[in-house]
Amino acid sequence: MSPSERGDLVFLLNILESSGRILNYIKNINSAEEFKSIEMQLEYDASMLQLINIGENVSRLTEKLRQEHDFIKWQYIKDLRNKIAHDYFGIKVDVVYNIAKNDVIVLKARVENIIKTNIKTNIFEEVVLQKCKDSKHYRYINFDKLLNE
Repeated sequence: MSPSERGDLVFLLNILESSGRILNYIKNINSAEEFKSIEMQLEYDASMLQLINIGENVSRLTEKLRQEHDFIKWQYIKDLRNKIAHDYFGIKVDVVYNIAKNDVIVLKARVENIIKTNIKTNIFEEVVLQKCKDSKHYRYINFDKLLNE
């Protein structure tokens, strides 16, 4: 596996981790109004940070991987990262809530499929995935699903 492919795997795993965290933060939130309420400020801020992390990791993926999987709106994700990072208070809560509640789960499933496909075709090394599984950094990734399907 080339260094760029190893990097792609790690960046995709980081996207999965951030996606899992967002889904965990919002699992009991049922509306945009509730999401932005003072009682949910911690979950809102944490979700925003994870969306920034996703965008940052997307920007580090190789152009080759992004082109091979152009069904994902990579540029939109990067643009969202920039919008959140540079215009935090200009963000529309209902848009972020919809992204967190609906789009993140779709992104997560698509990234899982990219990883599984690249493991099966030996583009990504299973041993690297196994090392990441053993890491304490990743808590919201179902590695068994990635390794055994």
